[in-house]
Amino acid sequence: MEKWLDLSRKERKEVENLKKKTARQKRFGHKGGNSEAKLADAVHPSEQWIVELLKYKKNISEIDVKLLKDINVTVDAAVAEEDVVNSNLKKMKMDKVYVLNSIRFIDQEEAKAIRSTGKGGVPPPSPGSESGSFWHYRIRNDTAPVRSRTLS
Repeated sequence: MEKWLDLSRKERKEVENLKKKTARQKRFGHKGGNSEAKLADAVHPSEQWIVELLKYKKNISEIDVKLLKDINVTVDAAVAEEDVVNSNLKKMKMDKVYVLNSIRFIDQEEAKAIRSTGKGGVPPPSPGSESGSFWHYRIRNDTAPVRSRTLS
């Protein structure tokens, strides 16, 4: 554990020294051209891995920025799509209410028509026809047998 802490301290010191060197390089007028190449030339070979690490971190940061932009575009598209879906749902609900109200109105008008004519919705059987149903038999013959249940 102590060995790891010592190595970690050394690495932090190396990174700090490299940052100081890069700050000095920028101060003394290394302008234009490829600054990373100049920085790599100015760094001692034993510290070269730190320069590579910084390059990787920079690349990762650029990728993260692109990813965040893509995520933002995707979220905006999803919000727009959600708005479209919600408007379609609202329209469908309004259409459903309209259809139900139309059916209700038709039923009410049909009921009014039936009441005004005095006839039921299904005409009763004509006197000359025998339908053979139990109720028809029961109405014509009051002496039909009635079953009673007995408790046993």
